[in-house]
Amino acid sequence: MMRRWIAVGLLTAMLVGVAWGGVVAQERDASETSGLLVYDVWIRPTAAELEAGATPEPPLPGTVSGGYLTIENTSDVDYTLVGVASGIAEMTHVHETTRNGEMVGMRMVRAVEIPAGGTVLLETGGYHAMLMNLIRDIHPGEAIPMTLTFEDASGTRFEMQVAGLAMDFAPDASAMTAANVQASW
Repeated sequence: MMRRWIAVGLLTAMLVGVAWGGVVAQERDASETSGLLVYDVWIRPTAAELEAGATPEPPLPGTVSGGYLTIENTSDVDYTLVGVASGIAEMTHVHETTRNGEMVGMRMVRAVEIPAGGTVLLETGGYHAMLMNLIRDIHPGEAIPMTLTFEDASGTRFEMQVAGLAMDFAPDASAMTAANVQASW
């Protein structure tokens, strides 16, 4: 009887391991073969450069920043950007700048289409990532990690880790091109 339970336990562990391995492999394959390139990632700083030895101060409540990047879809599959996240902010959404005459505003969008063979910019004055209620200030020159979540037409989702350089203005495309940058806290 004991052998039977051991055999059942081992078989169950093997099946769970194979199933888990398949899920991990599917997620890895989806992101590695998506054909999406993410580059020129930058984040707007919220504070001046820290002097050597200075202790960072917490940001004012409600401090926000913007994240900007280029997404190039080199595949023949349409994708949708469905989420952006960063550990530096309590909330992160994709927003779109809107204009009505001289009135400029922003609205949250649920998704941004990345058509096959197309390039989409998240830039000032258009789509951008809003990093809201920062947990600390962002200083020039820092690399800020973000997670982008994409979805294909079948509803399969995968994540891509990128890092944005904190700088006051968009990078000169010839000076800064880094595809699929990865960073961690």
